[in-house]
Parts: sequence; C-alpha cells; structure tokens
Amino acid sequence: MKNIEIRVGQSTENLTVNTLCSKLVGVVPTGGYLFECVQDVIGCYVSIQIMEYGVLTICEAQVFATGQSLSPIQSVSKEMHI
Repeated sequence: MKNIEIRVGQSTENLTVNTLCSKLVGVVPTGGYLFECVQDVIGCYVSIQIMEYGVLTICEAQVFATGQSLSPIQSVSKEMHI
C-alpha cells in the first residue's frame, strides 16, 4: 500500500468530509504500520483510502480509542495499526 489517507467521522456518504486522521505519502512498510491521529477526532466511521488508482487490500485493521465515549454512537479515535 502507498499514499494512504485515514479519516474518521460521521459520514458514510462522502468520506472526504470526515476529519483527516493521518496520511502516509510513500509505501507502507512490510509487516504493518502504526498510524496515529495528529489530533483528537470524533466519529463512528474510519475510512482507509488509497489516494491513487489501484486496489487496496487490507488483511487486518485495528482501531484503538482513548478517552471516554461521548455517546453510544460516537467515540474518540487516536490511532490505527495496519
């Protein structure tokens, strides 16, 4: 994978309106990579997008949150390991 954007937010219709959590320009190292949000973000949905034409294949993604849940729908997302 290369040139990845990770976004967190409430929208499933248009993922680009969700807050940019992290971005990697270049190739993700073999064995995985820990993405950490540059700021605290709130949302139900995490999207992983490749920013160029191609196929995105993910075997496993783990999303970790810190802080308290704001409601049953929202949570604070801090980091993601791919």
